[in-house]
Amino acid sequence: MENDAFVAGIVPGGLTSHSEVKILCCYLVNIQEQPVSHDVLVSAVSRDGLVNYFELVSALTELTDSGQLSLENGCYSITESGKQIATLLAGDLPFSVRSKAGDSLRYMAEHERRSHDNKVEIRRAGSGYEVKCSISDMTEGPLYSLSVYVPSLSAANTVRDNFIDKAEQLLRNDLSLLTGENLTEDNT
Repeated sequence: MENDAFVAGIVPGGLTSHSEVKILCCYLVNIQEQPVSHDVLVSAVSRDGLVNYFELVSALTELTDSGQLSLENGCYSITESGKQIATLLAGDLPFSVRSKAGDSLRYMAEHERRSHDNKVEIRRAGSGYEVKCSISDMTEGPLYSLSVYVPSLSAANTVRDNFIDKAEQLLRNDLSLLTGENLTEDNT
């Protein structure tokens, strides 16, 4: 395929063809069972340097305008036309790009889902940052919360990301320590 895409910031092996970027977008939205938010899709594909950000946004706009993807409430869904592209042409993409982008998309989508249940607030406190973390349940309300002081914003962001991704594990470990019971995933 012709190198007609913006290539700034793309790692070796990333996509340099506008049509490849469009195929990748259709492929990724197609493999998801739920609609994919714009932010998650863009982050998943551009964070590893697989595609230039501006090229990706342009491709998503074209795919939406031409009817391969639909965009509702900030989330993309695939149409029949888009499914055909994904099914017929995804094999033209390098396997490493499909695999890495798919893994990244699944991680980012799960991270977004967890961030709805696992809330984190970061605020400046003295010479550092206070990070307030909580787990809530729609029916039960607040289930668990903790507050920790860290010296830097990067540490606060790390705590935030790890809490969002591992809140259930942290809760299980803390309950096990507090109750003296060995709690497994099956009986929490």
